[in-house]
Amino acid sequence: MTHINSYSYSPKGVVSNNQNAAEKGDANLTTAQNQQQAANTNTQVSGSDVLNYMAAQNAAFVPTGGPKTVNVSDYVNAEQKTRIEDFMKGFEADYEEMLALTLEEFPDLSEGAAGAIALGYIDETY
Repeated sequence: MTHINSYSYSPKGVVSNNQNAAEKGDANLTTAQNQQQAANTNTQVSGSDVLNYMAAQNAAFVPTGGPKTVNVSDYVNAEQKTRIEDFMKGFEADYEEMLALTLEEFPDLSEGAAGAIALGYIDETY
């Protein structure tokens, strides 16, 4: 008897009802496994040969040309730019004030440690 629909649908995906197709798939899988095993039997190469090959390749780091400038007006309008600049000026002023207070209170602290304390305080207030 001939199947009208040779595929059925299940939660696991599309399943073929055609037994011949399944057998051909298994044959292709076996061939692929044999090719993979043949590829794995290649001769071993010493580590120094690999390193010499890599050293001979031209894989040097090529710089991209330094820092690029960003045109802020491409991303924000004038009002947003002014608002961000004002916020950053206030943030920087608060940081400098807290840094000075921290160094005044704890004169033996390094500037990095005092800066971390100042940023911790500012993080809580912003």
